[in-house]
Amino acid sequence: MEQPDEVMPAAGASSRLYWGYAASYLLIGIAHLIALTRQSDAGNVASDVIVGVAQWLTLAALIWRWRRSSFPDTFRWGATIAALAFINLANDNDLVIHVGGNYPHAPGASIFCDAIYVALVLLSCSTTFRGRTMRATNLVDAAMVVALTGFFFVRTFSLVSISGPDDANNVLFIIRMFNILGIFLTLCAAVRLLGAERTRQRHFFFVLTAYLLTSTAFAAVRNPLTIKPNGMEFDFLLLPQFIVLGLLCLRGSPRWLESYQPRSSLVDAAESLSPLFLGLGLLGVSLSIFSSHPVLGVVGASIAVIGYGIRNVITQSEQMATERSLMLLQGELQTLAVTDPLTGITNRRGFDASLGRMWKRVETSDMHLSVLIIDIDHFKLFNDSYGHDLGDLCLIAVANCLRDILTPLGCSVARNGGEEFAALLPAATFQQAMEIGETIRQSISEVRVSHGNEPLLITVSIGVANSAQSQASSAKALLLIADKALYDAKSAGRNRVVYRDSIDAS
Repeated sequence: MEQPDEVMPAAGASSRLYWGYAASYLLIGIAHLIALTRQSDAGNVASDVIVGVAQWLTLAALIWRWRRSSFPDTFRWGATIAALAFINLANDNDLVIHVGGNYPHAPGASIFCDAIYVALVLLSCSTTFRGRTMRATNLVDAAMVVALTGFFFVRTFSLVSISGPDDANNVLFIIRMFNILGIFLTLCAAVRLLGAERTRQRHFFFVLTAYLLTSTAFAAVRNPLTIKPNGMEFDFLLLPQFIVLGLLCLRGSPRWLESYQPRSSLVDAAESLSPLFLGLGLLGVSLSIFSSHPVLGVVGASIAVIGYGIRNVITQSEQMATERSLMLLQGELQTLAVTDPLTGITNRRGFDASLGRMWKRVETSDMHLSVLIIDIDHFKLFNDSYGHDLGDLCLIAVANCLRDILTPLGCSVARNGGEEFAALLPAATFQQAMEIGETIRQSISEVRVSHGNEPLLITVSIGVANSAQSQASSAKALLLIADKALYDAKSAGRNRVVYRDSIDAS
């Protein structure tokens, strides 16, 4: 998913600006109808001028929205601004031709400007901004847009010249081609709208979808009529798309759009499909020129397939790297979940899990298992007398001593909480467990914690239980027996190792 830069709705323009725009569009529409009713060369020229004014007004609204957006929406609004600039350039070209007294259908220069517009809109629908590979995927997208524009150039000027086509069939083909492209672009924008996670991203694709839907619908009606005599009177259908785009740019996000929250599966599907849009567009244009330029058609199709493949490789590589990072992080989190943060040894959760695993081996293979419960003597008094910082040093010193003794023996040690530690001795008999316990007691009695010039003595009491020598029927029972043995060690004066074989033993 894209980086969520904000979840705030897209704010609209002030009422004064919005209604000022609405009034301007109304006046432009009235002026356009008046110009077209004149049915003269001057009227047609005036129509081009008026359409150009509407386009510039809409460009200003797009720039207003672009300046109030943040990345990656600035990129999308910027691509839309550039696309509309090429539409305006096509209109200016028509104006120059009409001023000269010529009225060709579909002049080549204008058609090519429209083709660049298609490529830029497709770019705004296709480009995703995901993770560390964003720059690489965007470069691939840019390269495919350049290729798409180049093959559009070939397609355009294989049908028409700069001034226009000589064959009416070519005009019909161009009209059908742009109708299909309009439907394709509208579907692309609608897919992105349905899968847009952020509110401002949804606002952009809502505006774009509404504009493309209006543009496609009116173009499907207008374009076939313009090739008929006096067909220029249907040019009034050029304005609605720019009015829709300009006014929606200035409005804030509708409430239903703000409340809409797509499912994560829909978000992922929309972003996964987005890179396919450019590939399909390039593939379609390449196939359309295959009959007249077979080599270029094959090259274009190859670029579409290879470009989409490279983009997928980049994306999948990032996903695999992310998955590896998540697996490492999961391992680290699992380790942290069973590690005592102060001493660095296993905590009670980890100890319980190890005890459960070892007890299963005891039940299935008659393995001996000894449990030691180790408690620091008079630790509360130690803490109260010398402070918690020194108490922590005491705990760390005991943990280190236990780890140094038990780890080489293949045994595990854990801090059960407070000043209590526990050790698991797999395959250790009763006698071995007692010997290890005594080794621990003596080693810890030699540990000193510095307190100024006064080294502080530490002693421990240890309770021992053994699975083979006890009456324990479960891991919990074995642990309880060891705990009772620890109680006996404390009752007998502390600083000693005591064994029990049952909970009820005297």
